[in-house]
Amino acid sequence: SYCKCKCKHCLLCSGDDKIQTVSFDKLEQLALKFKGFRNLTGINVSLCIYNCADYLELPRAMEVDRKISAYHGYQNLNGTPIRSGEELSDWVTYLKTTCGVENANLSWFGNEEFHDDFVQRNGYYQYLIELATELKKQNINYHNTVFILRSNLNILEELYDILKSLGGTTSFSQIG
Repeated sequence: SYCKCKCKHCLLCSGDDKIQTVSFDKLEQLALKFKGFRNLTGINVSLCIYNCADYLELPRAMEVDRKISAYHGYQNLNGTPIRSGEELSDWVTYLKTTCGVENANLSWFGNEEFHDDFVQRNGYYQYLIELATELKKQNINYHNTVFILRSNLNILEELYDILKSLGGTTSFSQIG
């Protein structure tokens, strides 16, 4: 599933066609082999398709995840196409009602200028703000993951204040 960003830290080639794709049917068959795995081993598994939650099989993937994971209903929403207004509202409704998204994650790298440069996509920071607002409006819990880099240390406090005003929970994670 191809990401609409080109993050500077990406290990998944951000849609450069460098990683071979797998058919969803094969992936689903593999994932379903893990049904009951947690009860047998105490180890939780989940089906997470990267790089982007914008693919036709998302409702099926969420259903498979319900069968195998204690963390079902979770979806990372970064890398999705920029949407706004009614299109964004309709998409979040689709995520909630058709896909069963109960908890979402949004990843942040800094203030607007830094974030858009880091993901190499102009307007993505504002899109995430609109997406967070729409998630809150439609009562979908969401979590903000802020990535700590040497290059963004001086703007993390500013970003945290903005995220605190938006809502959701926030945590910090180091990537390099």
